[in-house]
Amino acid sequence: MEPVNPRATRTAALFVVVVLGGVLFQLAHLYHFVGELAGGATDLEELAGRAGNSPGMYVSVISWLLLLATVLLPLVARGRGAAWTTFVIGIAIVVLPLYDGLHHGLGEGIWYFALLALGGIAVPGVWALASAWRWATTPVDKA
Repeated sequence: MEPVNPRATRTAALFVVVVLGGVLFQLAHLYHFVGELAGGATDLEELAGRAGNSPGMYVSVISWLLLLATVLLPLVARGRGAAWTTFVIGIAIVVLPLYDGLHHGLGEGIWYFALLALGGIAVPGVWALASAWRWATTPVDKA
């Protein structure tokens, strides 16, 4: 059995932190939606239509589908192809939820969405992408 590559393990662990930031961000979405319902929103169809027709919601779903690949790929695959695939998919994992948070935060005036996207997704995402880049560009004999 091959020894575990420490760069791959570190990259997977950092993407888990990005995933946790994304989970917190999605919980904020849910609490905001429930808060609007409890705050006296009388037209449930209109409220659900606003939430469902947002482009950020579709972007969020796509990013969650890619999430599993970025965490598992460094752990189960070997070689430079796995490293570059993790890096490219990782860019999408960081950029798509960040877009969603900034779209809601700046577009709708919900400032804590923007802050949560920057602090919970962008900051750990930059660290994870830097780790994936180092893993992808490390010479094979040093990995």
